[in-house]
Amino acid sequence: VSGTVGSTKNSRTHCALRTGGQWNSETELEVNVGGEGLISGAGGNGGEGGKNHNENGSSGSTGSSALGVAYSLDKIVVQSGGAIRAGGGGGGGGGGAKEDSQKDDRRASGGGGGGGAGVPAGIAGAGGGDPGGRGETNNEGFAGSNGSTNGGGNGGDGGHNSNEARGGGGGGGGSYGELGEGGEIRSGGENGNDGGEGNSGGGGNGGDGKFSGNES
Repeated sequence: VSGTVGSTKNSRTHCALRTGGQWNSETELEVNVGGEGLISGAGGNGGEGGKNHNENGSSGSTGSSALGVAYSLDKIVVQSGGAIRAGGGGGGGGGGAKEDSQKDDRRASGGGGGGGAGVPAGIAGAGGGDPGGRGETNNEGFAGSNGSTNGGGNGGDGGHNSNEARGGGGGGGGSYGELGEGGEIRSGGENGNDGGEGNSGGGGNGGDGKFSGNES
C-alpha cells in the first residue's frame, strides 16, 4: 500500500482493506504499508446538541475499521511514515437546559459534537438550535468542528442565555493524534469531554445542561 486507503462510515465492521478469504491453503500472505501509505477507517460524525431542556444531545456515530483479516496473515510490515489505524468516533452532543424560576423561562441548547479522525473524516454535529422560551442572548448551542485525517474535531460550546441557562458542551471527536477538545459553556455548567485517543477511539460525551437562576 503506497497511498491512502479509506473506509466507509457508520459501521465499525466496515474496513478500508480486507485480505479476502479465497486463497489457496499454502498461500503466504503479507500486508506491506509503505512510507507514504495509510490504511484508515472513517471517522464518525458528531452528535447534534439537545434543543429542549429535557433533551439530551444525540450520540456521535462510531468510527470504522482499517484492516479486516479474513485469511490469516503471515506478516504485517509498516514502514516508517506509514500507518494502519481505525477511525475515531464522533463526539456526543451536549444537553439542553432551562432556568426554572417562577418569573422566567430562559432556555439554552447544547453544543454539537466534533467529528472523529479518519478517511473520510467525521462531520461535526450541529448545535441544538433555538430552544424557545424567553430569549436573551446566546441561547443557541454552537456546532462542533469537523474531524481531519489525523485529528478529532472540537465539540461546540453550549448556549447560556445571558448566563441564566447553560447548555452542555459537545464532546470532542475521537483521534489518534490531536485530540478533539470538549465544548464549553461560558459560565458554569458541564463541559463536553475531550475525544478518546488511539485505535477507534470513542468520541467524548457531551456535557449535561444545567438548571440555573434564582428562585422567587
